[in-house]
Amino acid sequence: SDVTLIRNVITRSLYEAVLMTDQSKARLIQNTLAQNGGGAAFQDDAQADVQGNIISQSAVGFLFFPGSHTTLAFNALSGNQGDYVMTGTPPTPAPDRAGKTDVQFAPGFVSPENGDFRLQSDSCMIQVGAFPYLGALPPVSSNP
Repeated sequence: SDVTLIRNVITRSLYEAVLMTDQSKARLIQNTLAQNGGGAAFQDDAQADVQGNIISQSAVGFLFFPGSHTTLAFNALSGNQGDYVMTGTPPTPAPDRAGKTDVQFAPGFVSPENGDFRLQSDSCMIQVGAFPYLGALPPVSSNP
């Protein structure tokens, strides 16, 4: 399969918010994946272009299988138990799979405990790389 996910909010999933298997191809662009069992998992020979996403408060940000191929850029990871993890027994940290432009800052959501994953007007997720903001939802206006 070949799928593009753009500007989705996926939250409170018991398992991964996004799971790719076999020889699937995907583009994950500006999504907010928060409070899940995992952010995105790339199994088998999956291929993915992953940019401009926020992955927060999940057990694992990105889970990789050795045969997967990913290009990561301008993703924000915060509050996860592990950000980049290689599957195995036991799973191991995989910092070499991180995107060179990925960031690790708190996103500054309006009210994540109440399901409001919009960015605050002063969030550091605004104007990152070529993106006007990271994640699925634009920041709230600073004008009353």
